[in-house]
Amino acid sequence: ELQRPEENRKLSLMSRPRVFADPLPIALPGTLADQPGRSSPRLRAAPAPRPQRQRGLTLVTLLLLGVLIALVALVAMRVTPTVLEYFAIKKAVVKAASSSPGGVPAEIRNAYERSQIIEDFTSVMPKDLVIVKDAQNRTTVNFAYEKKIPLFGPAFLLIEYKGDSKSH
Repeated sequence: ELQRPEENRKLSLMSRPRVFADPLPIALPGTLADQPGRSSPRLRAAPAPRPQRQRGLTLVTLLLLGVLIALVALVAMRVTPTVLEYFAIKKAVVKAASSSPGGVPAEIRNAYERSQIIEDFTSVMPKDLVIVKDAQNRTTVNFAYEKKIPLFGPAFLLIEYKGDSKSH
């Protein structure tokens, strides 16, 4: 080894496993130092460094997460306008029901039609309103409709909306 150039000697020394001796050899039962006439320090190898476990997302996980987020965003973008339309219809039904104190169906439908023209929705027409009087002579206006929302390809989302003039 002394005949090798300096850099080769350093590499060969660094590639060998490091060996440490205990600072004070202690004679333990069953060891070489415990036997008469034999005393040698116990040698042990240095523990191998553990590789750090990498954390984070793999490419496949990142792609799947991206697809999932895009799908949720697509559904949210398609559903939001129909939910806003439902609340506009509900508001128009409540306003129409309160505009006719006698509960006359023709007056309720005319008031609803005026709100429909202003708010610009077509899912529930005035003829689709169900006007009911209960035993106490209170008028309730009910409506129900389905909305079919295209998502992608042959996939559709069907939402059933129902409401009345009582609940706000």
